[in-house]
Amino acid sequence: MKNIAAKRKIFLIISAAAMVLVVLVAVVMGPSMGLELGGGTVGIYAYSTGTTLAPADFENTAEEYLGEDVTVQELDNLPTGMTQLVLTVAQGFTEDTQQGLLQALTDAFPDAGIEESSVSTVFPAEIGMLVTRFVIAAVLAGVLLLLFIGLRYKKAAGFSSGVVSLITMLHDCLLSYGVLVLLGFRAGSAFVAAAATVCCCSLINSVILYDAIRENRRVMSVNATVAELLNQSVAQCAPKLLAFTILLALGAVCAGVVGMVLDVTVLDIAVPVLAGVLCAFYSATCLNGALWSLWQERQQGKAAAAAAAKSPKSKGKSKK
Repeated sequence: MKNIAAKRKIFLIISAAAMVLVVLVAVVMGPSMGLELGGGTVGIYAYSTGTTLAPADFENTAEEYLGEDVTVQELDNLPTGMTQLVLTVAQGFTEDTQQGLLQALTDAFPDAGIEESSVSTVFPAEIGMLVTRFVIAAVLAGVLLLLFIGLRYKKAAGFSSGVVSLITMLHDCLLSYGVLVLLGFRAGSAFVAAAATVCCCSLINSVILYDAIRENRRVMSVNATVAELLNQSVAQCAPKLLAFTILLALGAVCAGVVGMVLDVTVLDIAVPVLAGVLCAFYSATCLNGALWSLWQERQQGKAAAAAAAKSPKSKGKSKK
């Protein structure tokens, strides 16, 4: 943390390579979308608690009939005394498919007394509406972030701080999605919630970093370079960023562990949150400041060149 500025290009290369890798993985493996974003059906089937019915056998029977990969989760319905199996499949159910699947399950497990509790299907038209609203919300959030950071720290860090913060936020969300795809999870409403959490974490980290830059600009010498300002600010705010990151990471880990113990699916939100929080710490300490300082140095270079061109000496030389 003592000389972050000297390694700025290394950090930029690492981040660029990671983002390219995520894009390639998404293209090769295909975007893994959950029910809410990719469409499909959720069916809830109940059977007598006294009957032994393995979820794996239920899943195999459903896959054999539908010809599609399905996931099955077991739940206990205490009021009715029945055990419920929640079936999720990435295809829409027609009335014939719905009745045929129930008949296939009844024939495969005649003693279980399987009943269909509910079946919900999400169709492409509904997905398009949801995606449109999500994109609009994301664009508005990005604009608000740009204005908030850019205007708040305009005097101390320039409006470029808002642009850089927006870039690092997108960087963190993209890498968390890459981890989700690599581990085989589906990106559904849980990932949208995880991405919102990562965006908030990235915003808070940016505020901590630029607060330190603003404070150090006041107390450091006017002759201090942008690199020196960056190194001092990152060293000052790194403990705060680390404590904040550890707190959020522990929360994500605890949620994942408790979910596994209680057999509740929360890993599809805990994993991207954990990955995004760690990426946000890296971005705040390495990437954000690197982009901002390079931008500032470039602006200073342009300003110096313009001032030199307008100076009397340069005009005198041009006359000669």
